[in-house]
Amino acid sequence: GGTVSLVAPAELSWASCSTDIAIYEGCASPIGTGPGFEEAGGTSESSPLTAGVAALVIQAYRHTHGGANPTPALVKQILVSTATDLGAPADEQGAGLVNAYKAVQLAESINGGSPHGATLLKSVNSLNAVGLPGTTKSWHVKVTNTGAVPQVVAARGRDFGPDTHVQSGTAVLNDATSPQFANYQGIQNNYAVFHFTVARGQNRLVADDFYPGNPANGNNSRVRMTLVDPKGRFASHSFPQGVGNFDTADVVNPTPGTWTGVLWGDVASVGGTNGTVGWQVSTEKFAPFGSVSPSSAVLRPGQSRTFHVTATTASSPGDTDGSIVFTSDLGAGGTSTIPVTLRSEINPASGGAFSGTLTGGNGRPNGSGGPGEGQEQYYEFHVGGGVHNITANVKLTNDASDPVAEYLVSPDGDDLGFAQNSVNGNQTLTATAYTLNPARGTWTLIVAFTEPVAGNEISQPFTGNVEFNNVSVSASGLPDRTSTKLAAGTAVTVPVTIKNNGAQAEEFFVDPRLNTSATITLAGQDPQVSSVGLPLTGAEPDWFVPTEASSTSTTSTASLPIMFDWGPFNGDPDLSSANP
Repeated sequence: GGTVSLVAPAELSWASCSTDIAIYEGCASPIGTGPGFEEAGGTSESSPLTAGVAALVIQAYRHTHGGANPTPALVKQILVSTATDLGAPADEQGAGLVNAYKAVQLAESINGGSPHGATLLKSVNSLNAVGLPGTTKSWHVKVTNTGAVPQVVAARGRDFGPDTHVQSGTAVLNDATSPQFANYQGIQNNYAVFHFTVARGQNRLVADDFYPGNPANGNNSRVRMTLVDPKGRFASHSFPQGVGNFDTADVVNPTPGTWTGVLWGDVASVGGTNGTVGWQVSTEKFAPFGSVSPSSAVLRPGQSRTFHVTATTASSPGDTDGSIVFTSDLGAGGTSTIPVTLRSEINPASGGAFSGTLTGGNGRPNGSGGPGEGQEQYYEFHVGGGVHNITANVKLTNDASDPVAEYLVSPDGDDLGFAQNSVNGNQTLTATAYTLNPARGTWTLIVAFTEPVAGNEISQPFTGNVEFNNVSVSASGLPDRTSTKLAAGTAVTVPVTIKNNGAQAEEFFVDPRLNTSATITLAGQDPQVSSVGLPLTGAEPDWFVPTEASSTSTTSTASLPIMFDWGPFNGDPDLSSANP
């Protein structure tokens, strides 16, 4: 589907906060005082800034349209149409950086308002498509000159070329030998400096690092990377949100010359990481993406022109992106873009192979405080008639300690197959997910890499495939109700043969069923599950639900009025009992 709509400043700034830190503990500074402001960053900063621009748009529209309110969809269209291109990849910037001045001008100008400035309204906020590898997709985008003067609008597709000028190295962080500084909390940090060069004419700089952090030590074991340009200016920072053992940072339109990189982290005495840290930097230049026709058009105030956009899905399964760039000859507000996201499907009919590259995420812990959320890859494939089962395999190149999980999601959104690269607690290089009797339609395979990764390399390739009807089960001598008569009271033994055609060792079980349904009492996983004391002092009671159960219900009785909720282990929904 889509990607981010647009971006706003989020690289750490300041926001007002209460000085009463006894009540508002989050307003306390790192040294425990209440200065009346707090650090803000990420979506916590960009969302309110964007909401503020939306408020300006609504106010400007009311002012020039007799008090009428724009619809939420129109507010979004205005914000996205006027965003300023940053020259970043489409999946990083969407349409570009939110532009309050241009957005207000457009709000004043459209739908019978009074034209102001040099603005353009685009009919779509993003373009996306799904198809087999090498499939050409097309769209129509209407662009309207909502400004007060004629504009010459140029249009083109833009992507990024391959990595060039790749440079790499390692550094050691060690309490005994590394130079140190005190960070914002007053904690000593080890640091190491490295240098690299950037050639002229590069449009993007990408820097990655890996480190052997221990998540048991918490966020203190993070290693961070800061980039400084040849003129001594701060350029970028990796901002890890957890211990992912991988960092990345990028800079658009990097200044040519000799750059400085700094790798730094807390000392080991407070849980910091000591060890070898590797780094790699590369640069990229703009490359063509798809095609746009016409390549330019002259638009008078109020005039529209439809541009025809085509792009081709990648030659192998997975996701790609690019930008359609619109530039006005007036240059006011810079260029603006429309992000394009394309998904190449897996084709099981031709072997179902797919591949990718594992790097890492920023290590942010999941919602329950568990392992860090890492990289996720989405693949789609079509299931037609005659498919009795699906097998999905994923294989890492090395480092079985890198956690990977698979989810087979049905056309209606149910997770019907799950696997991890772990068997009986032992990590492996492979994972295999199955599902039986799949519904027709488009299925999704999610490959999720949990963090931390091993922290001994920048990246590693992985491979996989999706197969149909690969489950092999046979039973010899199974009684047939039309031709077999069984003697009463005599046991019949039927050998069942199962062949594991997957890439991973699996546990299989036989689940004999009659052709009728019945209500059964579920087996508790805890001997004391039938009776518990409140409040609970240990783990909550749980039960094993067999496969293909059509419904479940839970009833509880107690000496006082109670309520309870229950649901699948580590899943949704949590169901609440009736009010007593």
